[in-house]
Amino acid sequence: MILLFSGCSNSEITDTKTKEDIVIISELQNDMESFEYELDTMDRGKHDYYSQPLVIHPSPNQEDINRGTVIVEDTTGKKIVSRIIALPGETIKIDKGTIIIDGKKLNTFYGQSHHAGLTKEDYFKKVNEGKIEQEGMEKAFDFSLNELELKDDEYYIIGDDWFRSDKKVINSADIKGVVLGYLE
Repeated sequence: MILLFSGCSNSEITDTKTKEDIVIISELQNDMESFEYELDTMDRGKHDYYSQPLVIHPSPNQEDINRGTVIVEDTTGKKIVSRIIALPGETIKIDKGTIIIDGKKLNTFYGQSHHAGLTKEDYFKKVNEGKIEQEGMEKAFDFSLNELELKDDEYYIIGDDWFRSDKKVINSADIKGVVLGYLE
């Protein structure tokens, strides 16, 4: 019986450091910049990350970039805010909206597909109540990715609103800053 339970405890990755709430920063320090983000790729139902100016650290150290870190990235000439999901050297797979890293389910608030802060179950419950429309949402919630091993300088990122954001691999050089919070 003990072996059964110990095996289960290793079947998930949790992130207890990353919080859903965004920190409020009252004053910019020397190593901070204000950044106006106008897209809703990170919206979890409260206009997250685009309702107020963001505070970013434009030159983060490698140790500042972890699973769950919200970053500003630029792979196309346009700065986008996304969340680090998988780290260099890890293997990521997404199975119908559930993130699996190195064979373990990512058990955290950002570990499965969301739209405007709603899980698939909550979203379609609202659809059935007639409160919102569903066009194209099955595809967003059931997104899958075949197993992919990241190189030593690669990260896998996703915005918190899977319907509106990219899901992709970036290089460490593409990270243009770490989001520290909102500017008050």
